[in-house]
Amino acid sequence: MQGFIASGVEEGATLVHGGKVPEGSGKGYFLEPTIFSNVTDEMRIAKEEILGPVVVVQTFKTEDEAVRRANNNDYGLIGSVWSGDLERGLRLAGQIRTGTGSAQGIGKRYAEMLVAEGAKVVLADVLVNNAVLYAGYIHYSMSELPVDYWEKFMKVNVTSMLLTTQAVIPAMTAQGKGKIINQSSTAGALSGNVYGLTKLAVQGLTVAFARELAVHNVNVNCIGPGVTNTRATLDHYPDGKMDQFVEQLHLIKRAATPDDHGKALIHLASDESDMMTGQILRTDGGAFLLPV
Repeated sequence: MQGFIASGVEEGATLVHGGKVPEGSGKGYFLEPTIFSNVTDEMRIAKEEILGPVVVVQTFKTEDEAVRRANNNDYGLIGSVWSGDLERGLRLAGQIRTGTGSAQGIGKRYAEMLVAEGAKVVLADVLVNNAVLYAGYIHYSMSELPVDYWEKFMKVNVTSMLLTTQAVIPAMTAQGKGKIINQSSTAGALSGNVYGLTKLAVQGLTVAFARELAVHNVNVNCIGPGVTNTRATLDHYPDGKMDQFVEQLHLIKRAATPDDHGKALIHLASDESDMMTGQILRTDGGAFLLPV
C-alpha cells in the first residue's frame, strides 16, 4: 500500500491528505484515508487498483474522456457510474469494461467476455460477484491465523458478496428474473487456509440465496475454478511450483485459463441455465469429484 503512495508522489501527483500509518494503530494493517489530485493517466495509481482507503481524483470534460479514463486500467476490480440522470448513467455503464464484482486476472476477463456477448455488466439482470483478496495473501496455519487477518478476508471475500447481492435483490425480484453468479474456488473444497474457507463460505451463501430467490425466478449459481494461470497464481507458486500443483491436483494436466471460467460464466448468465440454481459449476480440470 505504501509503495503505491510513494509511487504517486514520485510520479508527480499531489498528496492532498493522508498517506501515513496512524499513530497508535497497534497490531494490524492501517492507513490514513488518502487523497491524490493532479493525477495523470499514465501514473501507476491511476491504472492499478489500490486495496485500501486511497482515492485518486481526476477531472474530465466530455463523456468520451470519462469512459476512456475509466477503461484505462490494467485490471478492472470495480467500476461504478454515478449520475443524477438514470438514462445517461445506464448509457455510460454499458461502455465501462469493469463492473462491481469483477477482479483482476479472471475478473477482468469475465468483464471483457460479458461485454463481448452484449451484456451490460453493471445492470440488474446479471450480478457477477468476483471481488476477492487473493494476490499476495499469507499462508497462515489456522492455529496461528491472526483474527484481524481472518476478518479482513471475510469482509472482502464473503461480506461484500452478501451486501452486493442484497443490493440487487429488490430490482431482480421486481422484474421477476435475474442471474447471480458467485466466484468460488477449488480451494473451498480443500479448506486448508483462510482463503479456502472464505471460498467454502461463498458456496454456502450461494445455496442459501438460491433457496430464497428461486420463487422470484432468480438463479443463483457459483463457479469453482481450479488452478488458473494468472499473475497472482504465479506469484503464489513461482519457479515451476504452479505446474507441480496442477500435476498434483488436476486430472486434466494443465492450468486453467480465465477463458475457461469465462465460458462457464456466459452459460450461467444466459437463458441456457434457466433450470440451474444453487449449483457449483466446477471448471477445475477434475480436481474435485463428487459422484452424487
